[in-house]
Amino acid sequence: NLAIIHSITLSTSEPNNKVGNLKIRQGDEQTQTLVANITENGVPKPFVGLQPFFCAKLGQTAGLGIIEQKVTGTMNPANGTLEYVMQPEDWQQLGRQTAYFSFRKMVNDHEWTEQFSTRDFNYNVTKSVFSEGLREVKKDGSTYVWTIEDMLRLFKEYMATGKPII
Repeated sequence: NLAIIHSITLSTSEPNNKVGNLKIRQGDEQTQTLVANITENGVPKPFVGLQPFFCAKLGQTAGLGIIEQKVTGTMNPANGTLEYVMQPEDWQQLGRQTAYFSFRKMVNDHEWTEQFSTRDFNYNVTKSVFSEGLREVKKDGSTYVWTIEDMLRLFKEYMATGKPII
C-alpha cells in the first residue's frame, strides 16, 4: 500500500491547531498516516514513559461515537514525534471530526491517567465510491473502542460491589 502522509504539528499550549484541510477517505485501509510533531510553547514536547492515544469525537452532534485508539506506530518520545495510521473506526462518519492526542501514564497496573494532551484539530472524512456516508465498524458488537485496561478496571469495580455475576 502507498501511504498518504499528513505531516502535522500539534501544540499542547496554543489554543488551536492549524493543520490545514486533512481529507481522509473512507475505506483507505492502512494508508492514511498522521505524522505528528508535538510541541509546547513552540518547542518539541517529550512524552518519554507515556502512552499516546488518538482520541476523536465523530460528527458534530451528541450521541455519536467516541474513539480512543492506542498509538502503536513509530514514535520518538524524546523528540515529541509519533506516527498514527488511521483506523476504520476513525472514519465511520462523513464530514468534520474533532480529534486530539492524549498522553497517559499507567497507574495501579490497569488504569491510564492523562498527563497532558494536544489541543484539538479537525479532519474531514470523505466518502469512497463504495460508501454511503456512515460506515459502522463491528469488531466487538459496538462502535466504541475499549482498551483492555478500561475493561479490567470496570470489571474490578463491578466485582467490588459484591453483586453476583449471572
